[in-house]
Amino acid sequence: MGYSLLSTIYCLFGACVFRIFWVKCIFPNYKSMECLLISYPVSWSIVTLMAFVSFWWIYRKIVRTKCFRHVEWNKNGPGFFRGFRFWGNVK
Repeated sequence: MGYSLLSTIYCLFGACVFRIFWVKCIFPNYKSMECLLISYPVSWSIVTLMAFVSFWWIYRKIVRTKCFRHVEWNKNGPGFFRGFRFWGNVK
């Protein structure tokens, strides 16, 4: 989608920075193998959450720039909120 640097940054943050933080700050208080191993699923969860947020943000940005049709509230019946973008060609 054209934003490879963003995914590189949050993968490095989740895989490296967070795990170093975990070993330096949390592990000394709870010295056990379980505490050390729990850092892996926690860091994967953080990376997954950041990936979903960045995908949502990039997807919205692409949709806003590619699609121009708007649907307004209709007085005669239900409609979509103002500013809703449709996929498809502009008529």
